Amino acid sequence: MKRELIGVGAVSTLLLFGGAAAAGAAFDDVNDDHWAADEIEELTEAGYIEGYGNGAFAPNEAITRAEASAMLARGFGLEGGYEQASSYTDVDPEHPLKNYISAVTEVEMFEGTGDQQFEPEREITRAEVATSLEREVNFDVNETATFNDTTGHWAEPSVEVLAGNNIITGYDEDTFAPNDAVTRAEFAAMLSRTLNHMESNGDDQLPEKELETLVVEEDGAEVTLEENTDAVEVLADDVTLQGGHLHQLEVSEDIDSLAIDGVLIEDPVKFSGGALTLSNGTVLQELIYDRDVGVYLDDTITEDELTLTPASEEAVVEVIDE
Repeated sequence: MKRELIGVGAVSTLLLFGGAAAAGAAFDDVNDDHWAADEIEELTEAGYIEGYGNGAFAPNEAITRAEASAMLARGFGLEGGYEQASSYTDVDPEHPLKNYISAVTEVEMFEGTGDQQFEPEREITRAEVATSLEREVNFDVNETATFNDTTGHWAEPSVEVLAGNNIITGYDEDTFAPNDAVTRAEFAAMLSRTLNHMESNGDDQLPEKELETLVVEEDGAEVTLEENTDAVEVLADDVTLQGGHLHQLEVSEDIDSLAIDGVLIEDPVKFSGGALTLSNGTVLQELIYDRDVGVYLDDTITEDELTLTPASEEAVVEVIDE
């Protein structure tokens, strides 16, 4: 995987030498007075983003996961073949953006959505974009800003950091709308600001990041997580994970019981066991299950807060309020 940012200076060069002076000229539907005209023009001139070939950029249309993969891969200079994308059952070998999907998958900027699916044509949310960028780029984690509607959301830490570093903005001072789809104009603005942030901080490549994985192998173990934990792999039964902010949780397929107490988990969790207990305000982005599962909730969590995704037609989930 090539991680060098082969054109990271291009956006700043355009700004310095007036490459965006004719903002909107590249596309018939992006006028000079469009709020993101400069960013769209900059990234177009740099070759990072493209329109639909008919003079249209469709700035207000939602961007798909495949389109976002292409823009990110071009912007960060990522190269990839079809190998990683071929692991997804819903990415056709003839998909025009398959190599970009493979590239962002290899560096874990984007991940699948469970059951070997990438969902290339699904709209990507504002929370998902924030998490992907924050995970891969060195932002100042001491600079944060908050929104009322992200409190307790699985992407809250990432949103706070990107807002504090002026990469993302809300619709007003209280509203970020983390679950809303990202428009193509919004995505262009986020990518442009990120590349300019990296340029101004002298970052010419993505940091090489290897997740530190905590492996739990003792039945009945009670594990208190650090405030910011990369990954946990559970290989034992009746484990309790307590507290903290966790990026990834992997649970062995032969685990029958797991308890999660007050943990915020960013990535989707696949659980094949029989009983999953969630308590003390635990936040999951998504729970993917491929066998019958009972999910037990205390009075700090409601079923409406959960996204439950079956990975097989036979799998059944039952939610029990304790």
